[in-house]
Amino acid sequence: KALLVEYNTGKGETAWVISIGLGMMFLFAPVTSALCERIGCRIVAFVGGLLGILGFVLSSFVSDVYRLYVTFGILWGVGASMS
Repeated sequence: KALLVEYNTGKGETAWVISIGLGMMFLFAPVTSALCERIGCRIVAFVGGLLGILGFVLSSFVSDVYRLYVTFGILWGVGASMS
């Protein structure tokens, strides 16, 4: 409910934030698997952790829900898939 009030958006627009994040996490899984086989899981997990943290940090600075789609949805989603 806090996101609805802060960004002054509807439930549908706000729900897309976590939906994009979870979608990216599952859609990027085959790429993550290929990267693990090619360069090693330790490096992939480390980079994924950095992307996830970057997504969280940048999400705290955004001013509208559309930028939250990119910072939380895509960055965190890909980072969560890799780590």
